[in-house]
Amino acid sequence: MARTIAGICYVKVDGEQLSLSGNLSISMAEVTREAVLGSLGVAGCSETSVAPTISGTFIVDDKFPIDTLLRNTNMTVTAECANGMVFTLSGAFVSGEVSYTPGEGTVQLTFTGDKGNWS
Repeated sequence: MARTIAGICYVKVDGEQLSLSGNLSISMAEVTREAVLGSLGVAGCSETSVAPTISGTFIVDDKFPIDTLLRNTNMTVTAECANGMVFTLSGAFVSGEVSYTPGEGTVQLTFTGDKGNWS
């Protein structure tokens, strides 16, 4: 029997479901690593912290909570993936530029939080 590894993903902000249009991106690593090179080759690595994020394009209808999303700085954002993985972002806020595309009825949002957990 085939296992589902990709497909529909559900995104909720403080329990309210948003309509996702297309793909979603979720940060998986807590750090990025870079090689530290010396005269003998790779001496080791350096680490830089990465803020946990969820990014995607969402459909804007007449009930879209844009004011809530733009004003709140302590939201809980949950992404439930088709493969059964769930990512919960706590202490979240919308970061970066928010661009609404009226011709498509969509908005690109990036949620950044204090902590991200996979379950």
